[in-house]
Amino acid sequence: MVGEGVIGVAAQRRRQVLVSHVTRAQSLYRAAARSRTEERHEIPLPGLAGAQSLVATPILLRGRLMGVLYVDSAEAGRFGTADGQLIDVIARHIGMSIGLLDTTADDLNPSPSPRRAGTKPGAGSGARSVSFHDPDGTVLIDGDYIIRGVAGRILFAMLTEYQRSGRVRFSNRELRLNRDIGLPAGNDNLDARLVTLRRRLAERGDPFQLQHAGRGQLELIVSSAVHVERSDLP
Repeated sequence: MVGEGVIGVAAQRRRQVLVSHVTRAQSLYRAAARSRTEERHEIPLPGLAGAQSLVATPILLRGRLMGVLYVDSAEAGRFGTADGQLIDVIARHIGMSIGLLDTTADDLNPSPSPRRAGTKPGAGSGARSVSFHDPDGTVLIDGDYIIRGVAGRILFAMLTEYQRSGRVRFSNRELRLNRDIGLPAGNDNLDARLVTLRRRLAERGDPFQLQHAGRGQLELIVSSAVHVERSDLP
């Protein structure tokens, strides 16, 4: 149930819950409960009866909760920050795979729906329309503002290449050498701009996500068809 137990808390907060030492955590919870009610409370934990470390990660699709990915181990301290990050990536992929299945179902059973004012149809049913405004680097998805400036130009460069060749792997080096992005010479703050872009895409729940793919490498994750166009309109 949402809000109960580790899985329920992860579902309610839409954030990962990682417990490295279950016994220690239960002791703290019991102490807190006794101080409030003078009663002993057991924390319900699904999975292995003797689980000592666990991770519960929400699976989201466009901001909507689809489920929770739960992993546990009988070994205390088995999961750390790096494991949590990896499991979070897996949960994101699962959410995007669900989105792809939804898109496929829409393609197989198309039904007319009103189009939002100010948007243009994409290249095929279910496609998301991405519009790039060159003067200020603003990116719109289906008419909704996403980001602007250098971060917007980075996103547009990646999506344009994806639409052209299907490539989803990019390097920091090629982004720095891309004159269309307009990074300033010297201190370009590329890493900070990429962090801003990743967070913005994650907050939006859009079908485009950006993940680390190794040292100096990035992966663009696209969960639906996309049509990218450039516009010089203000």
